[in-house]
Amino acid sequence: MGVDVSPPKFAPLSSQDLNRIVLQGSYAPLVLTCTDAVGISNTVAELVTSPLDPNVLGTFTETYKCTDDAGYEARLNVMTTIGASAEGRSSSSDNNDWQLNPTFGRAWNTNELIVSDGFALNGRTVDVVDNFHTEFDKVTATIGQLNTAKARVYTDMSLDTITISLGVPEPSRVSEAEAQIMIKMNRNYQSPAEYDIIDIIHEQKEKLVEESDTTISIEKVPCMPDSERQCHEITISFRITAPLIHDVLAVSAMDTDRRVTTTYINDGVDFEGEPLLPLLTHTIFSKKGNQHPVEITHLTQPDRRYNLWSDQHGFTWMKNSYGSWFQITHADFERLQDTHANVMTRSHSSFEDLVEKEKEKARQVFDAESIKSTVGESFSHDAPVKIDKLKDPIILEKLRIAELAALEYLESR
Repeated sequence: MGVDVSPPKFAPLSSQDLNRIVLQGSYAPLVLTCTDAVGISNTVAELVTSPLDPNVLGTFTETYKCTDDAGYEARLNVMTTIGASAEGRSSSSDNNDWQLNPTFGRAWNTNELIVSDGFALNGRTVDVVDNFHTEFDKVTATIGQLNTAKARVYTDMSLDTITISLGVPEPSRVSEAEAQIMIKMNRNYQSPAEYDIIDIIHEQKEKLVEESDTTISIEKVPCMPDSERQCHEITISFRITAPLIHDVLAVSAMDTDRRVTTTYINDGVDFEGEPLLPLLTHTIFSKKGNQHPVEITHLTQPDRRYNLWSDQHGFTWMKNSYGSWFQITHADFERLQDTHANVMTRSHSSFEDLVEKEKEKARQVFDAESIKSTVGESFSHDAPVKIDKLKDPIILEKLRIAELAALEYLESR
């Protein structure tokens, strides 16, 4: 038998034992054994940490220790998640499974603030006092510079995805974000952070986030100062390449059971500066008739935030929701001049000038504007007394003569 100079080794464990999930009320410590380097006997491991409360939901770390005859020790950490039992989940007709949702601030079941500094952007930190949205004074960031966002999340289960959404039109419309950075994770209790990053996905129609500059890190930290509850803080560094249309952003966490919490960061961030992306362009081919050549219009969008496009002639265009283009500014109308003619019609380009010349000639002969006077207001009681014309002898004589002439005409017929 040789000299014992090495610690004992734990018997091989499956990933299910190293990351075990037990139902509420059914917890019991594991029975682990170790094999010494010298000798053939197995040693039962000792649980160093206190036994867990089987009625408290959450994920906890248990430490087991083996000691051989020479005094060498070996320790092993096992992550145990105590989840709600099937009876507990179905005891209410409302299904309280949502109370296990991840949180950046308040506990879903008690509304207690259990996470501080739930979100931070470029050094500005805020407590998420409302799990749906939280007040966050708008900050300004420069296009092309590196930005750092931090999200501190707590969950009783295992995390699957952390997402930061940029350019959200308004709260409740995270699916319409202009760009999203999704971090896919996998449990690894051998890592200090307990997670491995397995993928970083960029969801964006335009290259608004420079994918090669995105970096992610995960750290296990206390949820609050002097708190025994442990959270995971995800740090996301990213670079924006163009101004965003909307300023609101959102952060989301999803666990392996697909429970999702999305918290909207109101007011968000305004990215300023010259865009690094090339300007968007579009080409329109049009033809006015079979005998006309094809006209090519090249459009350029000076600012992606506004639905305004300029063509090579300096005119402005817009694009409607159906994808059709229409011109909103046009060239000033300029009529071609006709050849001089002494006699012209109204369609002649100089006809309007001829009319103006004739008006000026008539004005020199008789200018009614120079002799007009202003008539003030008048009322019926100011008018002179009405004269009865049938009593005027001159008028009566004219009527008599006209009547005789009419009679003479009728007799001649």
